[in-house]
Amino acid sequence: MTGTATRNHPPLMTVDEFIKWPGDGTGTRYELVNGELRAQDPASDAHGTIHSNLARLIGNHLVANRPGCRVVTAPGIQPRIRGQWNYRVPELGVTCRPNRADAHMTPDPILLIEILPPTNERDTWSN
Repeated sequence: MTGTATRNHPPLMTVDEFIKWPGDGTGTRYELVNGELRAQDPASDAHGTIHSNLARLIGNHLVANRPGCRVVTAPGIQPRIRGQWNYRVPELGVTCRPNRADAHMTPDPILLIEILPPTNERDTWSN
């Protein structure tokens, strides 16, 4: 779907437009890459296991050693470079900022984790 606009997908979006976009009705999760929608593949069983184990281990570490910090699943990240056109969603993030219920982005992440599946490693590295 990358780079392709359909009836329900605008050809290009800014981050503000992406956040307001109601989605395409399919339940597909998207990132915004250089203004274009990029569908995120569903996770495999192995991927989900790695993801949940990392979240648990990092969360336990933060509770014991950095109680003001928290692990976030699928954090919304707006990079500083070309930030108007990019909204990425890695697997996990860590921030030491308070949670805001109305926020669509994880504030000031100190760690971001993307799990590299062998099937789309090249696309994931471009992230």
